[in-house]
Amino acid sequence: MPPSEIAAAVSPPAEDEGRLIWLDTPSGWKLALRDFSAVAPDPGKPVILVFAAMGAPARAYRRLCRWFANAGYPIATLDLRGTGESLPIPRRGIDFGISQHLYEDWPAAVAWARQTYPERKLVLMGHSIGGQLSGIYTGQNPGMVSALVLLTTTSVWFRSTPFLMRQLRGLYMFTVFSLWARRHGWLDGAVFNWGLPLARQVVLDWARWGFTGRYSDSEKRNLDGAIAAVELPVLAVSFTDDVRLAPKEACDDYVRRMPRAKLTRWHLSPDDIGVREASHFTHLRGAEEFWRRIDLWLKDVLKP
Repeated sequence: MPPSEIAAAVSPPAEDEGRLIWLDTPSGWKLALRDFSAVAPDPGKPVILVFAAMGAPARAYRRLCRWFANAGYPIATLDLRGTGESLPIPRRGIDFGISQHLYEDWPAAVAWARQTYPERKLVLMGHSIGGQLSGIYTGQNPGMVSALVLLTTTSVWFRSTPFLMRQLRGLYMFTVFSLWARRHGWLDGAVFNWGLPLARQVVLDWARWGFTGRYSDSEKRNLDGAIAAVELPVLAVSFTDDVRLAPKEACDDYVRRMPRAKLTRWHLSPDDIGVREASHFTHLRGAEEFWRRIDLWLKDVLKP
């Protein structure tokens, strides 16, 4: 993701950063989780796990987390491997793919939430690719999750938008990114104004989704069935001014793959949530009215 947008969400740093907790994965990677929950969160509130966009550090979500924590929610963010505090960063020889995120990173965070906040309902709040993988994880693990909140979560398929120039831009981006990653063994996000370094296999998996319109893991096992299996409440949000990274049509294309979900679909303007700009990352700076809407939605769909 563009570092200018990420930086706007991340800085300034003078805020509560949450309690740092290290999670171990089966492959030996240590993941940094930040628990923002109050000492005694509201016993009636579900626990929320926040999963970031590709190339974005979990620190970008701390304002959102603090707001929900103040509203009584147990809530935590996870830096996926190779991002933020979950070092080492990708380089040639330091590689991993979507499979490691999906089969190790997501389960580690969910296991922590269930152990730390037992008997509570679990909400996965995923931003961009964090939402795509949260949907897949939910479909693969029925009964583990109670609701999904998808923030500007798109299908990355280049045909998900009807506009030719966007399709051509998508094809160009997937081609260049995948060729660079193959040659160099990783993707230097700074070269493309695209956030933090990305692992070679993550880029190749993501580009394959973009070219084919089909979801699969790093071993090319089909994941479309997992998305289609989601039956629980899903809130999918896009913004009218996020036309480059998450246009409405592409967000619609992701949730159409969930025909059995109890879907709530919001396409909001900045005025709708009382901010000057929402876009892909800017709403994370402080969109209290938007977060209040999500709070009310969770109360409604997760009523006892």
